[in-house]
Amino acid sequence: MPQVSCRFHEQLQVGSELLLATLWLATELLLAGGCFALEHPIDSKREGHMPIWSLPIFDRFKQSPAVQFLDFDQCVTEQAIVGPTTLMLVRLPEVATAIKKRGHHGRCNHGYGAHTSSRGKN
Repeated sequence: MPQVSCRFHEQLQVGSELLLATLWLATELLLAGGCFALEHPIDSKREGHMPIWSLPIFDRFKQSPAVQFLDFDQCVTEQAIVGPTTLMLVRLPEVATAIKKRGHHGRCNHGYGAHTSSRGKN
């Protein structure tokens, strides 16, 4: 990647290693009959950002009847911002049911202007 700092490359390397370890753990737990949840913000449209949900391995997870993907707004779990996010749930249907009971089926129901912007915040 041209014109990016050494620090950015280091962060990218660490993030990639953490994602690979997480995917290995998720795969092992799925195969062993365990439970697992993975959260990641809904696909970012910002230039230079690749959402993890577009990686081919998630197509494999989607083929399992034990795996469920749930999009929801974090504000329905009493967070200060809307924070649209996705959960990959492995054998955790009760989590999806509980979130869908909040707000408008897991989506914000607080009305226009109820939240501060999270744009540009980590």
